[in-house]
Amino acid sequence: MTTDDDMGYEFRTARPEDKVAITENGFALQEIPVDPPIHKVFPAENTDDADAPAAEGDPNSRTFVAVGTDGSLAGFATVSYVSWNRRLAIEDIEIAPAHRGRGVGRALIGHAVKFARQSGAGRRRSTTAHPHRANKPST
Repeated sequence: MTTDDDMGYEFRTARPEDKVAITENGFALQEIPVDPPIHKVFPAENTDDADAPAAEGDPNSRTFVAVGTDGSLAGFATVSYVSWNRRLAIEDIEIAPAHRGRGVGRALIGHAVKFARQSGAGRRRSTTAHPHRANKPST
Protein backbone atom coordinates (compact mmCIF):
# COMPACT_ATOMS: atom_id res chain seq x y z
CA MET A 1 0.00 0.00 0.00
CA THR A 2 1.30 3.42 -0.95
CA THR A 3 -0.11 6.79 0.00
CA ASP A 4 1.01 9.83 -1.91
CA ASP A 5 0.81 12.59 0.71
CA ASP A 6 0.80 15.30 -1.94
CA MET A 7 -2.25 13.81 -3.62
CA GLY A 8 -4.25 12.35 -0.74
CA TYR A 9 -4.89 9.03 -2.50
CA GLU A 10 -4.08 5.49 -1.42
CA PHE A 11 -2.59 3.37 -4.22
CA ARG A 12 -2.67 -0.40 -3.78
CA THR A 13 -3.33 -3.68 -5.50
CA ALA A 14 -7.06 -4.25 -5.88
CA ARG A 15 -8.84 -6.41 -3.32
CA PRO A 16 -11.85 -8.66 -4.04
CA GLU A 17 -14.19 -6.06 -2.54
CA ASP A 18 -12.96 -3.46 -5.07
CA LYS A 19 -14.53 -5.41 -7.93
CA VAL A 20 -18.00 -4.06 -7.08
CA ALA A 21 -16.77 -0.47 -7.11
CA ILE A 22 -14.94 -1.02 -10.40
CA THR A 23 -17.93 -2.56 -12.17
CA GLU A 24 -20.88 -0.72 -10.62
CA ASN A 25 -19.82 2.78 -9.52
CA GLY A 26 -19.48 4.83 -12.67
CA PHE A 27 -16.66 2.96 -14.37
CA ALA A 28 -18.66 1.91 -17.39
CA LEU A 29 -18.00 2.18 -21.10
CA GLN A 30 -19.68 5.08 -22.81
CA GLU A 31 -20.52 4.63 -26.47
CA ILE A 32 -19.60 7.67 -28.54
CA PRO A 33 -20.46 7.46 -32.24
CA VAL A 34 -17.66 8.33 -34.66
CA ASP A 35 -17.79 9.12 -38.34
CA PRO A 36 -16.72 7.06 -40.17
CA PRO A 37 -17.55 4.11 -37.91
CA ILE A 38 -14.71 1.91 -36.69
CA HIS A 39 -14.96 -1.86 -36.76
CA LYS A 40 -12.61 -3.94 -34.65
CA VAL A 41 -11.96 -7.54 -35.64
CA PHE A 42 -11.26 -10.04 -32.87
CA PRO A 43 -9.55 -13.42 -33.30
CA ALA A 44 -11.67 -16.55 -33.17
CA GLU A 45 -12.29 -17.68 -29.59
CA ASN A 46 -10.63 -21.06 -30.16
CA THR A 47 -7.26 -19.56 -31.09
CA ASP A 48 -4.32 -19.30 -28.73
CA ASP A 49 -4.03 -15.51 -28.54
CA ALA A 50 -0.78 -14.51 -26.81
CA ASP A 51 -2.08 -10.95 -26.39
CA ALA A 52 -5.25 -11.99 -24.56
CA PRO A 53 -5.76 -10.46 -21.10
CA ALA A 54 -4.48 -12.63 -18.28
CA ALA A 55 -6.99 -14.75 -16.42
CA GLU A 56 -8.23 -13.64 -13.02
CA GLY A 57 -5.88 -14.87 -10.32
CA ASP A 58 -2.95 -15.01 -12.74
CA PRO A 59 0.30 -14.02 -10.96
CA ASN A 60 1.28 -12.04 -14.09
CA SER A 61 -1.82 -9.83 -13.87
CA ARG A 62 -2.58 -6.97 -11.47
CA THR A 63 -5.27 -4.39 -10.95
CA PHE A 64 -4.10 -1.32 -9.07
CA VAL A 65 -6.61 1.05 -7.50
CA ALA A 66 -6.52 4.64 -6.28
CA VAL A 67 -8.76 5.30 -3.29
CA GLY A 68 -9.65 8.87 -2.27
CA THR A 69 -9.50 10.15 1.31
CA ASP A 70 -13.25 9.55 1.57
CA GLY A 71 -12.78 5.86 0.70
CA SER A 72 -14.28 6.13 -2.78
CA LEU A 73 -12.61 4.54 -5.77
CA ALA A 74 -10.89 7.29 -7.77
CA GLY A 75 -9.51 5.05 -10.51
CA PHE A 76 -7.93 1.75 -11.46
CA ALA A 77 -5.46 0.23 -13.90
CA THR A 78 -5.45 -3.41 -14.99
CA VAL A 79 -2.18 -4.68 -16.43
CA SER A 80 -0.51 -7.96 -17.27
CA TYR A 81 3.03 -9.12 -17.90
CA VAL A 82 3.40 -10.96 -21.21
CA SER A 83 6.41 -13.23 -20.75
CA TRP A 84 7.11 -14.28 -24.35
CA ASN A 85 8.14 -10.73 -25.28
CA ARG A 86 8.79 -9.31 -21.78
CA ARG A 87 6.11 -6.64 -22.19
CA LEU A 88 3.64 -4.93 -19.87
CA ALA A 89 0.20 -4.89 -21.47
CA ILE A 90 -2.04 -2.13 -20.12
CA GLU A 91 -5.46 -3.73 -20.36
CA ASP A 92 -7.56 -0.91 -18.91
CA ILE A 93 -7.14 2.34 -17.04
CA GLU A 94 -10.06 4.46 -15.89
CA ILE A 95 -10.25 7.53 -13.68
CA ALA A 96 -13.52 8.81 -12.18
CA PRO A 97 -14.46 12.21 -13.67
CA ALA A 98 -14.19 14.00 -10.31
CA HIS A 99 -10.56 12.85 -9.96
CA ARG A 100 -9.27 13.56 -13.47
CA GLY A 101 -6.45 16.05 -13.98
CA ARG A 102 -4.92 15.37 -10.56
CA GLY A 103 -2.22 12.89 -11.55
CA VAL A 104 -4.14 9.77 -10.48
CA GLY A 105 -3.68 8.04 -13.86
CA ARG A 106 0.01 8.89 -13.96
CA ALA A 107 0.47 7.47 -10.43
CA LEU A 108 -1.41 4.26 -11.33
CA ILE A 109 0.79 3.78 -14.39
CA GLY A 110 3.81 4.34 -12.14
CA HIS A 111 2.69 1.42 -9.95
CA ALA A 112 2.09 -0.68 -13.06
CA VAL A 113 5.59 0.09 -14.37
CA LYS A 114 7.10 -0.92 -11.03
CA PHE A 115 5.20 -4.24 -11.25
CA ALA A 116 6.45 -4.68 -14.83
CA ARG A 117 10.06 -4.13 -13.83
CA GLN A 118 9.72 -6.62 -10.98
CA SER A 119 8.25 -9.12 -13.46
CA GLY A 120 11.09 -8.64 -15.96
CA ALA A 121 9.33 -6.52 -18.59
CA GLY A 122 11.53 -4.58 -20.95
CA ARG A 123 8.76 -2.45 -22.47
CA ARG A 124 5.12 -1.49 -22.10
CA ARG A 125 2.34 -1.12 -24.63
CA SER A 126 -0.99 0.66 -24.56
CA THR A 127 -3.47 0.73 -27.39
CA THR A 128 -6.88 2.28 -27.70
CA ALA A 129 -9.74 0.53 -29.44
CA HIS A 130 -11.75 3.65 -30.25
CA PRO A 131 -10.67 7.22 -30.98
CA HIS A 132 -12.81 8.80 -28.26
CA ARG A 133 -12.18 12.46 -27.60
CA ALA A 134 -10.90 11.52 -24.14
CA ASN A 135 -8.30 9.22 -25.72
CA LYS A 136 -6.96 11.74 -28.23
CA PRO A 137 -4.09 13.01 -26.03
CA SER A 138 -2.91 9.44 -25.35
CA THR A 139 -2.73 8.27 -28.97
